[in-house]
Amino acid sequence: MFLITSSYIYTQEIPNNSFEKWFTATEGHEDSENWSTANSTINTFLINDVTTEKTEDAYYCSYAAKLNPSERSGIL
Repeated sequence: MFLITSSYIYTQEIPNNSFEKWFTATEGHEDSENWSTANSTINTFLINDVTTEKTEDAYYCSYAAKLNPSERSGIL
């Protein structure tokens, strides 16, 4: 008796995993596509702090996400 088995390995890519795609939010700052940030939440409360910003100081590719603590909003 001969038994053939096959297995499929399913992998899923994380969208925008290299932070190369950014868009300008309605508040005027840039946000990374497919990632949630506190930027729009903070700007809703008129604090106008950007906790996540685009930077060219990237290890791989052209851009990276830079995280900044926001002392005024209590979000670190």
